[in-house]
Amino acid sequence: MGLINFAKKERLMSWKRNSVIALLSSTLGLSVYASNNHEQVARAFLQQKNINGDMRLSTVKTSLLGEHYYFDQYLNGVKVEDSDVVVSIDEQGQVFKSWNKFASFSTNEKAAAPGLELVSMEGALDLAWNHLKVHGDLVDMPTAKKMYIQTQDGLKLVYKTELNVTAPYGYWQVVVDAVTGNIISTENTSIPRQAKVWEKNFSEFKGNTVSRIEKQNQLRSEKMMKELNENPTYVTAEATVFDPNPVVTLMSTTLNDNTRGAEFEEAYVKIDLPEVSMSGKNYLLSGPFIKIADFESPRTAPSQTNNGVWDAQRGDNKFNDAMTFYHIDQSQRYIQSLGFTGAKAFLNFPVEVDSDGLSGQDNSHFIPGSNRLAFGHGCVDDNEDSDVILHEYGHAIQHNITPNWRGGDTGAMGEGFGDYWAASYSLGKTNGRDFHPDWVFKWDGHNKCWDGRVLSRLNMRYDHSRTYSAHSSVSGGVSDELWSTPLFQALFELTEKGVAHSEVDQIVLEAHYGVGSGAKMRDLALATVQAAKRLYPNGIHAQVFEEKFKHHGIIQ
Repeated sequence: MGLINFAKKERLMSWKRNSVIALLSSTLGLSVYASNNHEQVARAFLQQKNINGDMRLSTVKTSLLGEHYYFDQYLNGVKVEDSDVVVSIDEQGQVFKSWNKFASFSTNEKAAAPGLELVSMEGALDLAWNHLKVHGDLVDMPTAKKMYIQTQDGLKLVYKTELNVTAPYGYWQVVVDAVTGNIISTENTSIPRQAKVWEKNFSEFKGNTVSRIEKQNQLRSEKMMKELNENPTYVTAEATVFDPNPVVTLMSTTLNDNTRGAEFEEAYVKIDLPEVSMSGKNYLLSGPFIKIADFESPRTAPSQTNNGVWDAQRGDNKFNDAMTFYHIDQSQRYIQSLGFTGAKAFLNFPVEVDSDGLSGQDNSHFIPGSNRLAFGHGCVDDNEDSDVILHEYGHAIQHNITPNWRGGDTGAMGEGFGDYWAASYSLGKTNGRDFHPDWVFKWDGHNKCWDGRVLSRLNMRYDHSRTYSAHSSVSGGVSDELWSTPLFQALFELTEKGVAHSEVDQIVLEAHYGVGSGAKMRDLALATVQAAKRLYPNGIHAQVFEEKFKHHGIIQ
């Protein structure tokens, strides 16, 4: 490989601590000798930017536009959280995008960083377990990761433990100081459709707790039994579903959860399920992209049939099973039709989904640590509405494209993208453009159950100096809508002007590649415009996206 020279003019945003995205093009003065060894190009780029720490390649993602090399910083052999760099390289071996959250520490800061933990990994798990006073079953195997976190007082050596349990119910991340053993923080990590306050009054529990080791062994045995019985043969089945939901299909705002069953008859459609599993003589809703499972309360076993037909209607959880399976399965097949196949594929595996979870609450959530989804049944069952199903799948999409999807505005952008992904699907269905296309959760919300959300908050304005968490109050709406509105408005205008719907979805997905931790709306907006320019250089795609983002002040 020849000498690589990166001219300084390529920067759209300066490279310094806490600067992030830089979008590069030949017109901005980038000069590079192409190389087939893209990792060498990426490492040479780090050297040119004086990123001289212990940067270790954590993963490589391949997208429609190229390869994306994700690096994490290490100190004393331990990962430093939120100190990451991503280098995106096109097919010609040239860098076209970069992400810089590299934290440069002084000699004194490095010297002050604890170099040796006094608490073991098993010890950290015990401390976290005892802190929670666990008195239920494990949902997933516990994990603990040692890392440095950046605090106002310098680097702190910690374990981030993940304990997903039925009681106290939650997907708990307990951060344990690896030197003192103190509990630093306790947070639920699942991502709900609606804001939820998780109870943390662990010390008030006065009953008997359970053994972590016993619960781990129990879960391990259960998993082994399931794996022994899994050798799927895929066959075609049939199902009755709403597509996307009854209010859109019937163009009715008068339907509610207590409406007589006969009034829904014209909303049901029969569809094929291309790949479900056979177990003996029974058909199971387990395919290459989704598996209906039961891991949350209430305990509702996944439905089976002996004829490959799921013909239940609302009020029967077999219908919820079929709805959930169909809409996630078709969403992944649609993603693959956009070109995200082979090395470019994401979520190309069976996502486990509990169609009757959250203890019956009127909510649904995505669980990042295990890529699981669960849907609640308060008021209108959440998974009677494809908007809810695809919104939650949207979270899975982002977390699987972007390894370090956290911090910054990712809370609001996660909700906003999920809303976009749901509304994008509804828009393409019969009556989708005519019946409140800017509403999301049209059947689950916008009624006495809850208000739902919209994708037309044109009066909202972005402030780059603040952080937008999920579901936070913003002048004119909620933070989620500040991100979903420009995305959806671009989709609506572009498709009105004759641009293929699939091209817009393709751009929105592609933009997520090459993004690291702490992403702000401005960062991902710039990446979206760049993706549009590179995928469709002769189209109006980039211009329309740019106009929509500028309207809100997201880009300037």
